[in-house]
Amino acid sequence: MEAARKARTAVVFAWSSWSGNLSTPLPEGQGQLVAEVAAIDPNTIVVLNQPFAMPVARQGQRRARHVVPR
Repeated sequence: MEAARKARTAVVFAWSSWSGNLSTPLPEGQGQLVAEVAAIDPNTIVVLNQPFAMPVARQGQRRARHVVPR
């Protein structure tokens, strides 16, 4: 978390081997990690290997940008 505090932009990579969709939360505590980093750094970028629900992206004052590679 210290790196996120010092960074101008934080980048978090989240991954799962099973199929997700926009109503499926990130598995294995990854959603909590994204939320914690985004709370520290409002310029957080989240890179996902497939679509997942990202409640942190809907929070008013903090936001996370999502990148889903094709």
